[in-house]
Amino acid sequence: MVNSLRKLQRLSGRDQLLLVKAWLLLPATVLLLRILGLRGCQRVLARLAGSPPEPNQRPGAQLESCIAAGRLVRAAARFSPLRAACLPQSLTLLRLLRRKGVVVELRIGVRTEAGRLGAHAWVEYQGCPLNDDMAIAERFHPFVALHDLAGERA
Repeated sequence: MVNSLRKLQRLSGRDQLLLVKAWLLLPATVLLLRILGLRGCQRVLARLAGSPPEPNQRPGAQLESCIAAGRLVRAAARFSPLRAACLPQSLTLLRLLRRKGVVVELRIGVRTEAGRLGAHAWVEYQGCPLNDDMAIAERFHPFVALHDLAGERA
């Protein structure tokens, strides 16, 4: 716990704020998924995101910032009062980044292992996974595209 607090203190004010937002949004996302399902959750989160501002970072800097946001969401999930698996984490990251004006996509992939179907969710920015490793699409075969009911690419 002490080590975690030291890491938190080393974060910039902006990153600390993003971590707190993720920590607050994760349990809400878990509950929305349970109550409304994926599409209903996406509709609510899209409304919460509002109109994004215009992006103001160069693409390379934006990619680094997005990957850092993915790490912060994963860190928030470790301390979440409700278990937040890959889908709520990805939806939370999607909402936080879209709110900042970043164009990101939700990816859901499937695989079979030992005769069992498995699924996994992650977020991509320009084809680069933000909250997982670069080879995730090789382990989980992603659906071609997902669209939420709010008309945004998801």
